[in-house]
Amino acid sequence: MDVPGGSDAKRFLETLVLRAEDVLGKMAYKVHENLATMDEMIPMINSVYTFVNTWEKSLQDISMDLVLTGPGGNQPRDQEHSSHREVQEIDASSKKPPKGCLKKNAQKTKRETKPVFEYLEYSLESYYPHQTGRCAISFVGPADLSFCMLDRKVRSEFVKIMGTLENMGSTVLIQLTQLPAAGTVFAVYMDNMYFRAVRNTVHTESSAPPLEGAYVYLLETGEVLEYEESMSVYSLPEHYQKPPAYAMHCVLVNVKADAECDDMHQFLLDNMHTNVYYRVVSVENSILFLELSKLCFDDDESDCQMSAIISNENSARFDPVEPNSSNENSSLRSDTVDKVPRRVRFMDDKSDCSFRGYEPANDDNFSQPYKHMVPAIESKISLIPKFIRGVDHFWCQVVTEYNDPVKYVLEMETKMNDPTVVARYRKLTRPPYFRQRVFALYGDKRWYRAQVARYYDERNVSVFYVDYGNMEMVTTNELRHWDDHFDYLPHQAMLCRFASVLEMKLYHKQAVVELNRKLLDKQFKAEIADNICPWEVRLFDDDGYDFIEGLVMAGLAKRIE
Repeated sequence: MDVPGGSDAKRFLETLVLRAEDVLGKMAYKVHENLATMDEMIPMINSVYTFVNTWEKSLQDISMDLVLTGPGGNQPRDQEHSSHREVQEIDASSKKPPKGCLKKNAQKTKRETKPVFEYLEYSLESYYPHQTGRCAISFVGPADLSFCMLDRKVRSEFVKIMGTLENMGSTVLIQLTQLPAAGTVFAVYMDNMYFRAVRNTVHTESSAPPLEGAYVYLLETGEVLEYEESMSVYSLPEHYQKPPAYAMHCVLVNVKADAECDDMHQFLLDNMHTNVYYRVVSVENSILFLELSKLCFDDDESDCQMSAIISNENSARFDPVEPNSSNENSSLRSDTVDKVPRRVRFMDDKSDCSFRGYEPANDDNFSQPYKHMVPAIESKISLIPKFIRGVDHFWCQVVTEYNDPVKYVLEMETKMNDPTVVARYRKLTRPPYFRQRVFALYGDKRWYRAQVARYYDERNVSVFYVDYGNMEMVTTNELRHWDDHFDYLPHQAMLCRFASVLEMKLYHKQAVVELNRKLLDKQFKAEIADNICPWEVRLFDDDGYDFIEGLVMAGLAKRIE
């Protein structure tokens, strides 16, 4: 837009201000008279917020009482502008819309009847302005800036529910012949996964026409789906009906500049089902208004540490709130989403037990009856990398004065594989459950300690080897019940990442190959930069060489700025 200079610029600005007054007056009228739909209000909020946030502080010293009563005030100079303001003031005071406005909006409201759902929302009491964290974008609206997200701090509870439902399956859950009543939480089976869901209520407002058909809302993703008879629905035990919906409704207010984003809606689409950083702008009516970024926010140093990515299980609680009878979600209808199967969209193809981008962590996905002592920050320990997925995801065994994994693990596994001991192992007689401790056969035909990550069928069970960090597929015939005689050692695999750097790209093959060549099964001195799982570490060889420097110089990692 070409902006004139001098006095012409002043006149041009005055005209724009008057036009803004006119638009804001009409906007206020639509909101006051309940004529604005949710699809309209969200972009209104975004644009008005940006305007107010830009100019409110810089203009706070100006008193409007002096401006309106002082000599000359701020009145425009020509008659055209004066009449424009008078019309605006009359329209605003009389609360009458422009001709044809009421009819047009009434028609639009009628045409855009929205499904309404009753369910227990996750409490937003713990969220406050400027709070930062990390989340996974679980669903994006079709055209506006509304979306749903899963906060990392509720991840462990989400994983427990999804994993348990998967393992219970149709052998435990009772299939229903029709949708339950509104407000009842049930399970719907789609794309080989079970999702908690509720159905829509019936509109009671006389002005709102009834919806054709029924709709289903997925509590863990935020999707609204039109119900089809081909959908398989199941009743849920009461225990799994009580937890709140973990998908939180949000509005994107801004994308941090370093994300190089020109289209905020496209940013949401591009980053759906991946991890992003967030900063809370405000919390309004069960909606989080967020600023997002691919990189951490500079004003929160702790957020730049990957320890903020994974929360302890204790940080995820069920905070009940009253059911919301007016959760209108037509803006999040899923008919505009790509048809990628949900198992691929929502489950990590490596760990297979959480949202894409979520790494399995000792404290979150797999229990440890006896844990290692947590090392102090800046302390020095020794680590042996045993399984490496990338710069920010590798599992190590810890070498201490009291723990020599090379010696003790070998001794334990020798006993575990003694033929007389193996003969006493009991076979599984029913499908294993999520996180069940077992002995699992590996490719070398030896038994190792493991936990069940996912059960598909008798020929396909995903297990996590707790002393090494890798996951493999086995059959139920290759599993045995746990024997408490072998739980005297802590699970040896600890999740780590390199401190102060990020991977250059997801699943960087060259970096993985080089890291395995340099680090796998070798003992290194390590300095602990952060001791919340995953541990942030710096590794050094015997000559004191810092491997982080080598990764950056080789272009296999980039520093967090």
